[in-house]
Amino acid sequence: MTDIDNKSIVVVEQTATDITFRNRAGIAVGSFTIRNAPPILVKAIRRIGSFDLGYRDVLIKDWRRPFSPNARLANPASLPAGTANSVAWSPDGQYLTVMTSGSPYINNYKLDADTLTRLADPATLPGTTGLSCVWSPDGQYLAVGCTGTPRLTIYKRAGDVFTKLADPATLPAGTGVSSMDWSSDGQYLAVGSSSGTPSITIYKRSGDVFTKLSDPSSLLTGNITGLSWSTDMTYLAATSGTAPYLMVYKRAGDVLTKISDPAILPTGSGQDASWSPDGKYLSIAHNTTPFVTIYERVGDTLTKLSNPNPLPGGSALATSWSPDGQYLFVGFLSVSPYHILYKRADDSFIKIEDFSTVPAGSGLNGGSWSPDGRYLAVSHGTAPYIDVYKSAMGPIAGAAVRVI
Repeated sequence: MTDIDNKSIVVVEQTATDITFRNRAGIAVGSFTIRNAPPILVKAIRRIGSFDLGYRDVLIKDWRRPFSPNARLANPASLPAGTANSVAWSPDGQYLTVMTSGSPYINNYKLDADTLTRLADPATLPGTTGLSCVWSPDGQYLAVGCTGTPRLTIYKRAGDVFTKLADPATLPAGTGVSSMDWSSDGQYLAVGSSSGTPSITIYKRSGDVFTKLSDPSSLLTGNITGLSWSTDMTYLAATSGTAPYLMVYKRAGDVLTKISDPAILPTGSGQDASWSPDGKYLSIAHNTTPFVTIYERVGDTLTKLSNPNPLPGGSALATSWSPDGQYLFVGFLSVSPYHILYKRADDSFIKIEDFSTVPAGSGLNGGSWSPDGRYLAVSHGTAPYIDVYKSAMGPIAGAAVRVI
C-alpha cells in the first residue's frame, strides 16, 4: 500500500476519461479512469484516500460532481406555520430552522434519509413574527430574530431540545431583528434591526452570556436587510433599504471600522449580503437592475465585477454561496422560476440549470446550503413555504488506477 498525502497532490489534469495527479514538483504520480462521472474540469481534490498498487484501486473522498438540483424533497408532514421569512441549516446539516409569520414563529426540523421531521417547539417561543435565524458554527446556539420584545432570542441546543438563554443585558433597537450572522469562531453575533438606532448591534459571547460591544462609528440607516461576516472574521458586510445600501466594516479586536465604499455601489435598496467562503467575493441582492452586484475584494478594496449573464428575473431578495464557493444562489420576486443559480468560473458567473421543480411561491426571500453542499433550502410566502432541493453531486467512490 502506498499512501498519498492530500497536501502533496496539487495539480490534477483531466481528459474525457482520465485524471492525472501531479505533485508539487509537477511530476505525474498516478492516474485513474473515471467511472460514471461526467467530464468536468477538476483543479483540486480536497481529500485523497490511498492508492493500492496491488489491486489497482483508489478511493477518492469528497470529490463531487457539479451541483445539479435534480430532486426536490417531499414536504415535511408538518409544514412551517405560514409565510417563511428565513431558513438556515445547522453546521452539521442535521437541523433546518425556518422562521415564519405564524405561531410558533420558529420551526425546527431534523433531517434523516431525505425526510424532514418537525421537532417539538421550544418551551419558550420568540416574540411574534419570525424574521431571521442563524446557527453558531459549533451548532450549540441558535439565534432568531422576531418582531416584538425581546426581538432577539438565543437558544442553546442539547440534542433535539432548544432552551432559551437569558436575554442580553442590552437588546437590539427598533421593532424587529431582520438579519443576523455569526462569526466563524462563534464569538461575535451581528444583529441588524428593522428600525431604530443603532441599526446594527454587535454582541460578544462568553459562555452563554452575550455582551453588547461599542457601536461602529458609522452605521447604515433604515432596515438592515443583510449581514455577513467573512470567514476570517475580518470583514462584516451590511445591506440596508436606505442609501448607500451597503457598508463594509473591518474588525480589529472588538472594534469595527467602516472601510471605503466601493467605487460602484448597488443601484437600489439592498436586500441581502453574502461573502464567498474564501472571502474574495461579496454578493449583494438588491431591488433594481442588475438585481445582484458581485464584488471582488483585494485588501480593503471592493471592485464590482461584470454583471452575470443572464441577470436575475426581478428584484432580488436573497443571495447565498455554496460551501465550496463554486455556486451562487439568488432568489427574486415575481417572475418564475423565482431563482437563479450561477457557477463561478474565475471572475465570471454562468447560469446553470434551474431547480427541477419550480418553487411553489414567488419571492424567494431566503436560501441556505447544507454544509456538504448537497441540499439547498429556500423560503417563501406560499404553502408549503419551504422547498428543499438535493443535488445530484456526490462522492465518486471508486476508480480503476493506472500507475505511471
